[in-house]
Amino acid sequence: MAIKQLFRKILKSNRKITSLLTQKEVKRAAYLFKITKSRDEKALRAHIEEMLVHLSNNEFIHALYYILLYREPDPDGLRSYVRALECGVSRTDILKNIKSSEEYKIKVDNVPLLDESSSDWYLASGNHERQLINIFKTPQSTSLFIDIGAHVGTWTLQLAPFFGGIIAFEPNPLACQSLRRNLELNQISNVRVEEIALWSTPVGKMNLVLYCAPAQSTLLPAHPIDNKTNKIGEIQVVTTSLDAYLDVYLRDIKAPKIKLIKIDVEGAELEVVKGAVNTIERHKPSLVIELHLPQNEKPIKEILKSIGIKVSEYIWQAQKHLLYVAT
Repeated sequence: MAIKQLFRKILKSNRKITSLLTQKEVKRAAYLFKITKSRDEKALRAHIEEMLVHLSNNEFIHALYYILLYREPDPDGLRSYVRALECGVSRTDILKNIKSSEEYKIKVDNVPLLDESSSDWYLASGNHERQLINIFKTPQSTSLFIDIGAHVGTWTLQLAPFFGGIIAFEPNPLACQSLRRNLELNQISNVRVEEIALWSTPVGKMNLVLYCAPAQSTLLPAHPIDNKTNKIGEIQVVTTSLDAYLDVYLRDIKAPKIKLIKIDVEGAELEVVKGAVNTIERHKPSLVIELHLPQNEKPIKEILKSIGIKVSEYIWQAQKHLLYVAT
């Protein structure tokens, strides 16, 4: 009888697990367990509860890290939590402990639901560039953000709630597919995705060099970082300039103010800037330009200076390889 009572007590404790999960975490758990059938939240939580209860201790810790922290558990953390479970600590208490961590507190309000079909899907969480992204988290409901080299949505997912609209350019088919899926998962509808590459000329086609990590795709013959062993091939992509694209896109509508342009194009940043001069001069947006080639810094500064943006307005963050202009 004592064993049955203990078992009931454990089950009762475990049934409280999903009550500690936010709605976003419930959705992430459903994604983890591949629960796709539509159901109300109460039924969904019950189903997830059942799944969590029947996991082994090791599987349970892996699931919690995935649901709460968006990563695999580190070896020390995994061993520590599994040992605690084996010593009688409840699964609910383990969940509470993880939720009290600083890592969780940082991530809880900032990480969107993410598609994981891309090998570098985790970049969409925005964690590695969060300090810079947060600068632009101010309501700009009538303005546009141009995300050039959007990848799987690192910047777009974080800033969609703050801008009236976003145009996200991503020529890599795999990354673009994941970006669209991330927008769908998070029910974001104010983003226009363009599966094309930006360059200095109005129209053309170029070879996009592909690497194992989609984030490293480049229009250059090779990535500025030596990744020869990771190259997987090339595909031909449509190219245009930002100026030419916006001449068409904004032709028949009242042109909104472009407040931010982010350029992260794996070495092609100078060519992209050359093709965006009219747009930058007209809108005077804030700029974030990642430099993969140090020799691009001087000509980019000279181009922008020629259209009235003073060099003194720049903060050169060499450790991040960024040019940053706030307006």
